[in-house]
Amino acid sequence: MKTTDFSRLLTSYLDTHLRKNRNLSPNTITAYATTFKLFLTFCRDEKRINIRALCIARINRPLILDFLSWLEDHKGSSPSTLNHRLTIVRSFFEYVQFELPEAMLECQRIRNIPFKKYPRPTVKFLRTDEIQLLLSEPRTNERNGRRDLTILNLLYDSGMRVQELADLQIGNIHFSSPMVVSVFGKGRKKRDIPILPQTASLLHNYMKFMHFDTYRMADKPLFQNKRGDKLSRVAIANILKKYVNSIRSRGINFSLDKISPHVFRHTKATHLRQGGVNLLFIKDFLGHEDISTTQIYASASFETTCKAIEKANIGITIPAPVDHEIDNDLIDWLEHFNERR
Repeated sequence: MKTTDFSRLLTSYLDTHLRKNRNLSPNTITAYATTFKLFLTFCRDEKRINIRALCIARINRPLILDFLSWLEDHKGSSPSTLNHRLTIVRSFFEYVQFELPEAMLECQRIRNIPFKKYPRPTVKFLRTDEIQLLLSEPRTNERNGRRDLTILNLLYDSGMRVQELADLQIGNIHFSSPMVVSVFGKGRKKRDIPILPQTASLLHNYMKFMHFDTYRMADKPLFQNKRGDKLSRVAIANILKKYVNSIRSRGINFSLDKISPHVFRHTKATHLRQGGVNLLFIKDFLGHEDISTTQIYASASFETTCKAIEKANIGITIPAPVDHEIDNDLIDWLEHFNERR
């Protein structure tokens, strides 16, 4: 059977463009493929389209809009999931318009489909004392306890994603001053994260205890299971869960119901922002593509500032205004209020 332009372009998009040209991780490519699997299911079951004969000319803006509505109504997709799926669809049709210039107009109509607006969720993070409590839980006289403490400490100190932590190899640790850990984030983009002296010492002692040779074992996993394979994201999440449950079993509660490795990333970023660190530095530190992603941590600084102002004003009486004249400086401040936030 003759291949259609859609099947040909989708195959080259996933295998060549994403994997080879953009060097995206297998997990990211799987997420892209899942979106198109859902799209083909929708076309077959809801639109009665023969997907073996599906071509680019058959795909238009109304069809994509119906697909998004189906995801929301029948699959229960959240607004953030819908926007994620739409981002993938947009990316594909950006690729298509260069491969098939004659389809450019409809590709642009699809790429102009707006994202669904929804209230941004508040950032969930742990207090400093809660992080300290978790770091005090592993038994360092045991082999796994020493490994687990290093994992939890590095997870917080570096703010790296759990997949980045799982992918760390022994050769990614550079014993410079300060110590630097090289990680490969989304799109396999490399970034070097400086590590604080206390975490550097812990990491050095862990590697010495495990008899890791930085040169001869450079391509071996830094954090391993019993078989010597790298720990998975699920395994790292279960390590954290074990210590959270151990603490809760003693009747100690946390400020959050659910504590995942990603909460450590949010916590580090929030603590940095509360400490007055510039958002641009936090963006690079976390490996964000766009500053708009990092902007969610701006509110943490704003709330801290408000509390500090309230505390500083305790017992201070503000005099009543002597007249009703409006201060021009106040008008200017109000006009630019949103910018300051």
